[in-house]
Amino acid sequence: MPRRAGTAASVPGRGESSSPRRRSTAARRSGCRFLSSAAVRDVPGRGPESPGRPDARLEALIAASGAPHTFLRPHGFISNTLRWAEAVRSTGVVRAFGGEACLNLIDERDIAAVAVHALIEDGHDGRAYDLTGPSSPSQSEQLRTLADVLGRPLRWHELPRPTARAEMLAAGWPNAVADGALRFMADHIGRPEQVTDTVLRVTGRPPRSFRDWLADHAVLFRE
Repeated sequence: MPRRAGTAASVPGRGESSSPRRRSTAARRSGCRFLSSAAVRDVPGRGPESPGRPDARLEALIAASGAPHTFLRPHGFISNTLRWAEAVRSTGVVRAFGGEACLNLIDERDIAAVAVHALIEDGHDGRAYDLTGPSSPSQSEQLRTLADVLGRPLRWHELPRPTARAEMLAAGWPNAVADGALRFMADHIGRPEQVTDTVLRVTGRPPRSFRDWLADHAVLFRE
């Protein structure tokens, strides 16, 4: 029987103040009969506590709870490109490292769609879904797509890795997270991230592309 509204809970991931055990215990005690957990699949840091790493402890606790559960492991969110918005509006030049890093981005609406199917349909219990967008273009290609949609020239200015690191630290990034993010981008220069068909298999529709997302959000780069 499909699950009913009101019986499910999304267990917060890393960044919340409570421990993984407390979060899963609280969800069980609330009476919910279905648990889900979402954490970005790609790891910007190598240690077990790196932000963005799927929380293995939390997933293990959920699995051991006996409650039906589904783990969602999306790649980077398309909305992360909004970090370019100020530079796009002011100068038209994005200064960053890893212009040729081929990164996969997923529309958050596709993550939500998979979560809904996992909630209301049978057959998803105990599954761990790696969620991706339809392709893994380089960051400079993403910027060219943005330029085409906006109808104005934009340029990628490649920063040396040490310079990019210094700017990230000055902006408040923790050392480990900055190093992990830069390492991750370096690892994918000319090596596209893997693409899965999970969104299509679960929802019956292909994931939205960056251009699809821009059709609804280009205004954020103009204002």
